[in-house]
Amino acid sequence: MQHELQSSANTQECSAESRVLQKAKLVEKMASLAAGQRSRGYGPRPKTDEERELRFWSHVKMQLDGCWLWDGCLADGNYGMVRFNGKQQLTHRLSWILTFGAIPEGLNCLHKCDVPNCVRPDHLFIGTTRDNARDMWSKGRAKMPNPEQRAKGEKHPNSKLTATQVEKLRALASTGQYYDRQLAKIFGISCGNVNCIRNRRTWKHLK
Repeated sequence: MQHELQSSANTQECSAESRVLQKAKLVEKMASLAAGQRSRGYGPRPKTDEERELRFWSHVKMQLDGCWLWDGCLADGNYGMVRFNGKQQLTHRLSWILTFGAIPEGLNCLHKCDVPNCVRPDHLFIGTTRDNARDMWSKGRAKMPNPEQRAKGEKHPNSKLTATQVEKLRALASTGQYYDRQLAKIFGISCGNVNCIRNRRTWKHLK
């Protein structure tokens, strides 16, 4: 079974490499034609998917560092933008779609190389927003706190209580003799904070 899984993974990897190689040859082919086309205009608007794809790859430039840079219109953040089949699309997403197929709903197309206008298919990967945040943190590019390493409890910069105080608050609340507003006054916090602590929506790490 393990051998079969490994064999399947190797097959998929080879298939991906083959598809990227095909696109590389297409980019090289279009690069040899691009100068002449641009000097006299691109001619009629492409009518078929094949013509649209050829037009797309003609705007891609291979770089010595391995990236394939989009040489057309750029959107905010220097991401490539193109109109394809009547719809505005980010070029790295379109590159993935043209190479590997549709991107599952709810997932993002992310860059391994961190170059926004790179459209090289094997410099891209599919992941969630959380995957993107994790990737940014691993590369030291994130401006926000690491979602996997956020400060908890009294170490959090907005914390008004210590772990000992939280345990005492929960102990008092469990007696049933105090209202939230009374506990809020005792500990100098809002009724909402008391409710969250009492119901373990915050300070979850304390048992």
